[in-house]
Amino acid sequence: MLFLMLSICLIGWTLSQSATRGARAGLWSGWMIALLLLPSWFLVRIGAVGIDLRSVAAGVGLACVALFAKRDHLRGFLASDWLVAAIVTLQIASEYQVGNFVPLTVVETARVWSLPYLVGRCFFGSVRDARRSIRAFALPMAALALYATAEAATASNPFHDLLGKMTAFASDETGYRWGLKRAQVFLEHPIYLGFMLVLFLPWSLHARRLAIQGTCPHWWRFLPWLTMAAVMASGSRGPLIAGLATIVGPFIVARRRLRIPAMIATVACVGAFVAFQESTVDALTMLAGGTDEAVLITIDGREVEYTGTSHRILQVEIYDSALVTVGPFGYGSKLSALDFDDIPERFRSIDCHYLLFYLQYGLGGILLFLLLAGSTLVNLLHVVRARGSPLAEFATSLACAMASVTVLLVSVWFSPDFGTVWLFTAGLAATMRSLTKLPLTIDLHHEVQQ
Repeated sequence: MLFLMLSICLIGWTLSQSATRGARAGLWSGWMIALLLLPSWFLVRIGAVGIDLRSVAAGVGLACVALFAKRDHLRGFLASDWLVAAIVTLQIASEYQVGNFVPLTVVETARVWSLPYLVGRCFFGSVRDARRSIRAFALPMAALALYATAEAATASNPFHDLLGKMTAFASDETGYRWGLKRAQVFLEHPIYLGFMLVLFLPWSLHARRLAIQGTCPHWWRFLPWLTMAAVMASGSRGPLIAGLATIVGPFIVARRRLRIPAMIATVACVGAFVAFQESTVDALTMLAGGTDEAVLITIDGREVEYTGTSHRILQVEIYDSALVTVGPFGYGSKLSALDFDDIPERFRSIDCHYLLFYLQYGLGGILLFLLLAGSTLVNLLHVVRARGSPLAEFATSLACAMASVTVLLVSVWFSPDFGTVWLFTAGLAATMRSLTKLPLTIDLHHEVQQ
């Protein structure tokens, strides 16, 4: 009943905004409210198809745009468009091979992967919409950030308490870090909140720039700090690292003399992680405030120390034989074709997108996802390098956020809680490229104007 009431309110709000402020304004407002202020776990199922509040907002908003807004910038397809279609097709083929295919599988797969991407493709109708749409983002973002910091400080989530929503991790030490409760607001887990906030951090930075220019409310200047405070409130190390990279990245990109040292430092960090995994795990455990209590477990006849941090490294070893025998289409989305008899219970939760996606959809799935991520960065770089583009700074921040989150997917599965925002950003990147008129040749030494 509550889902129905919220859906009706969301539909009514989207339609009213479309009628009074324009079709895209309805899409902006409904989509941002659904992502930032409504529970991601409200879901009803009709057969194999799930419908959540984000899908409701996307469906109504896209219908308004399709009926009443111009779509000139959607003429022609980019590589990322074809890659999303290929990922959906591969997943359908995987479900068919393992015997889980029903006709509505096509609809559900398209809902999860294509719908948020399509919202991104239709979100901007012109370059000016990058400024206009921020108004639909700023207030919900501020409300979310304040709620998250209050949840961490008071160790209370009134919305969850009101609905009787319980999460297992919140009742033990894993639900706390750095002396604070790990905030999750309206999402399923704090780490999902953290990564979603990182993907929205470029929007907060863009809002700050507009406020400094004097074209928007003064309080927007503080949105990046509110957003980062909420990231810290999630108590998640990966999002905190990604958030810092998103803030520092554009500063480095804008200064040519810092680029090579930054690339060297990045390669050195990756190399150190590969060469000194145990030390890295110890450092990350210390960053968690020492809450990861080690226990001894046996893997292939040898004892190893197990913590929540080392779980992400040990799981690759646990699934080694399954990785060798995986077929071209994987074991399906539910891994129904995988024999779990020899998999310890604690490792049946796979906290690595690349490992899980490989098991689900094989090598083709991983390659397509990486190509989609790469094409998204290429789309954003085209905007960054376009001389005089008013979207350049926004695109730089988006590229840093997408790159950081994509790398750190080694620490979390691609949950729709934030995966929806990742796909939306991928679609938005394609739209921004379509809206940016590029010169015939690109000056590789062009500086991003700050």
